[in-house]
Amino acid sequence: MQAPEDSTEAWILAAQKGYVAEGDIRASSDGVLFGLHDTTVDRTLPPNTGAITAFTAAALDAMLYNQYNSVGYAAAKASRFNDMIDGIAANNGWMAPEIEVTNLAGAQAVVAALKAKNQLHRAIVQMFEAAPYTVLAQIAADNPGINLLVAFNTGSAQPSFATIAAAGIKYVGMDVTDAWVTRAVFDSGHALGLKFVPYVVDSLANLAIAQAAGADHIFTNRPEFMVRGKLDAPKPFNETWTGQSKWMWGDDWVIDGANLPSVNSPRPFNGEVGMPTALNNVVGAYCQARPLPLAAQSYQLDFNVILRVANGDATRYGAIQFALQQDGLVKAFAPVSAGFNGYGLVFRQNGAFSIDKYVALAASTTIAGPGAAVPFVVGTPVPFRLTVTPTQLTLLRVDTAASITVADNAFRAGILGFIWGSSGMYFGPVTGINIP
Repeated sequence: MQAPEDSTEAWILAAQKGYVAEGDIRASSDGVLFGLHDTTVDRTLPPNTGAITAFTAAALDAMLYNQYNSVGYAAAKASRFNDMIDGIAANNGWMAPEIEVTNLAGAQAVVAALKAKNQLHRAIVQMFEAAPYTVLAQIAADNPGINLLVAFNTGSAQPSFATIAAAGIKYVGMDVTDAWVTRAVFDSGHALGLKFVPYVVDSLANLAIAQAAGADHIFTNRPEFMVRGKLDAPKPFNETWTGQSKWMWGDDWVIDGANLPSVNSPRPFNGEVGMPTALNNVVGAYCQARPLPLAAQSYQLDFNVILRVANGDATRYGAIQFALQQDGLVKAFAPVSAGFNGYGLVFRQNGAFSIDKYVALAASTTIAGPGAAVPFVVGTPVPFRLTVTPTQLTLLRVDTAASITVADNAFRAGILGFIWGSSGMYFGPVTGINIP
C-alpha cells in the first residue's frame, strides 16, 4: 500500500521501511512550507484548483488528497514540511527534500526548517541549479558538512564535476537514460568524492543502467521492487508469495504501462485484477517484481478465473502471462514484438483453455490444449492450478479435473502478468508456493 505522494504519511512509511523519503517543498502565500510536487493543487488535492502560492497555509491545511489518495488514507491532507520532518525524526529516518523555490531565500527556508528540528544531519537537500551553483554554494558555505545534491534536467550535458565539488556539493542527480550515465563518467566523479543518484529508476532496464554505471543510490517510486530487483537472481519464491496474494496491489503493479496508483486507473482489489468490459481492446496489468523462481525450481500458482461480463463472442479471451522475460505484457501476437518472450495461459469465454508460447519476432503458438470447453458462468469463480517444473508445464481446471501438459523449459524466471482486454474476465486471488 502506498501513501499519497509528498505527504507526512508517505514519509513516515518510507522511514519505517528503511528508505530515504524524497519530496518537493513549496511555500504557501504566507510563507509556510508544504510537501507538494506540482505548482498547483489541481492533481493532488482535487477538487481544489489553482496555484499553491495563491493559498494561505490555513487553506492548504483544509485540503484532502481525496480521489487521488491511496486506499486507507482517506483523511490524509496537504502536509506541512515541519510535520514531515517530525515523522522522519520519530522513526530515525532520512529525507531528501527538494527545494522548489530555487533562490537563496527559498533554499534558506528549507534548511532553516531542518535546523530548527535538529534534523539537518539526516537530510540530503536537493535542488535543480545551473553552474556555477551560486545558491547551493552559499548554502554549503553557511552550513559546513551539509549534504547537498544538485540535479540536472533530462537531456542536460555532462557537467563539470570539479565545479560541483568546489561548490561544496556532494551528490549529483540526473535522468538515468542520459548519455553520460556511464561507468567511466561516474568513476571520474567518484575520484573527486562525488556520489551519483540517477532518477527515476522504476524498471529493470533502468536499474541495469544505474548498476552498470556504478550509481551510489537511485531515485525510485518503487523501492520495494528495486530492493529485490536483481536481474540475474530473483529472490526465492516463498519470501514474497507463499500462502498470500500480497503482490496483487502496491508498488509492484503496472497497468498497461502506467504506474499505479494513478488517477482513474483500474485498481487491483481484494486480490483480484481485471476489467469488466465487453470492448475489444488489449490492456492488462503485470507485476514487475520478477517473482518467479529459477529454472531449477518447481512452483505452483492457484487462481480463479471469473467471468464478469459475457458478450456475443464466446471465443474472447483473457490470459495470465508468466515467465515473461521483459517488463511488460505481450500484446502483439503475430508476430510477437521484439524482445518479448514467455508463456500465456489463455482462457476463452466458452471455457476452452490453452498454454501458449511467445517468442520474439515469431507468431505466438498454442503448445498445449485446448482443454475441455466447459463454459464459464458470469460471476462464478472457476479454480485453476498451474504447475511448473524444470521440464514441463501443466494447467489444471480443478473443478472438472481437466488438464493439459507440455514439455517445454525455454523460460522460467521472469515476471507475471494479466491481460484481460477482450474478455470481461477477472483473475485472482493468486497464491503461489514452491514445490520441494
